[in-house]
Amino acid sequence: MLGLSKRQCQRLKKRYESGSAAGICHKGRGASSNRKIKDAEIEKAIKIIGEKYRDFGPTLAYEKLKAEGKISFGVEILRRSMIAAGLWQAKRRKVRRNHTTRERRDCFGELIQIDGSLHKWFEDRGKMCTLLAYIDDATSSVVYAKFVESESTWSYFEATKNYLSAYGKPLAIYTDKHSVFRINASKDGQSAASDSQGDTQFSRALKSLGIEIIYAHSPQAKGRVERLYQTLQDRLVKELRLANISDIESANAFLPKYVAGHNRHFAKDPKDSVNMHRPLTADDNIEQVFLIQEQRYLSKTLTCQYKNKSYQIHHDKANYTLSGAKITISEDRQGSVSLYYGSKKLRYSVLETKPLNKDADTKSLNGIVDKLKAAQAATSIKKKVSSTPSYKPPDSHPWRNYLQASTPKKTPHTVPQQPQQLVA
Repeated sequence: MLGLSKRQCQRLKKRYESGSAAGICHKGRGASSNRKIKDAEIEKAIKIIGEKYRDFGPTLAYEKLKAEGKISFGVEILRRSMIAAGLWQAKRRKVRRNHTTRERRDCFGELIQIDGSLHKWFEDRGKMCTLLAYIDDATSSVVYAKFVESESTWSYFEATKNYLSAYGKPLAIYTDKHSVFRINASKDGQSAASDSQGDTQFSRALKSLGIEIIYAHSPQAKGRVERLYQTLQDRLVKELRLANISDIESANAFLPKYVAGHNRHFAKDPKDSVNMHRPLTADDNIEQVFLIQEQRYLSKTLTCQYKNKSYQIHHDKANYTLSGAKITISEDRQGSVSLYYGSKKLRYSVLETKPLNKDADTKSLNGIVDKLKAAQAATSIKKKVSSTPSYKPPDSHPWRNYLQASTPKKTPHTVPQQPQQLVA
C-alpha cells in the first residue's frame, strides 16, 4: 500500500519505535545536496562577468564562459546569480498583441526578407552606419549581410548583386515600403493607395530578372528580419567590441565569420529540402540590370536630354532610321553614361553648351530689376491716388456761382384748376 519494500518498512518501524514520529523523516532533510554548485565557483563566474562581460545578458555571458571553459553549471543558475549580484535585471513579461501567424515558406530560396538598420554598431568607437541583411524565410539563415554608409539605391544594388552571384535568383523578395523599393506618392502628391504607382530603380531591376517583390504593410509582417536585428544589435555589437573593430571595412571582413556562427546557432532546417534559387542565365546581365536606367525618345536630329545635358547619337545609317526611337540611358555609380537601343550600344557625343556671358547676364538682370521696381512704384502711386478722397468745393466757391448764373431757372409747372361742380 505504501509502495515501499518490506525491508524499508521494517527500517521505518524500528526508527519509530526507537524514537518518535520525527524519526520517519529523511535523514538528508535540511542538509546540502551533494550536487550543489560551490559558492566559490559561482563567485568566480560573477567576477569574470563583472570585469569582462558586464553588459552581457545571461545567455550570451553563459555562451562566452562555456566557450572559455570557465563554467560548469547551467544558464539558469547563472541568471539567478547575476540578478542577485545586480548585474542583470529580471524582465517583466509584456502583454503582447495577438497577430495572425504566418507560416514559414517550405523551401530555401522561396522568400528572402531584406531590410537595413541604422545603428551605433561600433558604439562610441566609430560613426553610425547601416547594416543590410538578407534572411531566408524558410530557414532563418542569414544569406548576406554588409555594412554600408546609408540605406540607398546603390547600396541595395551592390548587396543584391553579390547575393544573386552567390545563390542565384529567389522566387520573391519581401521588403518594407522604403522609398528605395516603392514609390509612396502619386503624381498629384497624394499618398499612394496601391502598389501600382510606378517602379523604382530597385523594383524595376528585380522585375526584369523575374523576381517578385512583396511589400509588408507592418513591421510584424516581416518579423523574421526585425527579430534578426534585435539579436544583432545585442550580440554583434558586443562581438565587434571584443574584436576591437571600429570601421566599416574591418567590420565587413569580420561579418562572414560571424554570420557562419550565427547560422549554426539559429538556423533551422526547411520543411522541404528543395532549393528554389534559380541559376543566373546568359540573359541575366546583372552588371547592366543594377544600374540607373531611364527611357528617352530621340528627336529628328537624333538628340536627347538627360540631366541637363544634350546627347547626339552617331549612326552609320540614315537619320530617319532612329528618328523618334525609344532608347535606354544607363548610368553607373561613377556617373558614366551609356545609351542603348534595345541591346545595341549607341555611339554618342555630348553637345557643348554655349558659355554664359556674365556681364551681359548681369546687365539684363539689372534691367529686369529696374523694370520691376518701376512697375511696383507705379502701382503704389496708383493705389495712393485711388485711395485719396475726391475734392468737393464749398457752396461759396465761385465755380458754383458761375453755374447758378449760367443755368436758366425753370418755371414750375402748374396744373390748370378744374371748375367746381355744384352739388344739388
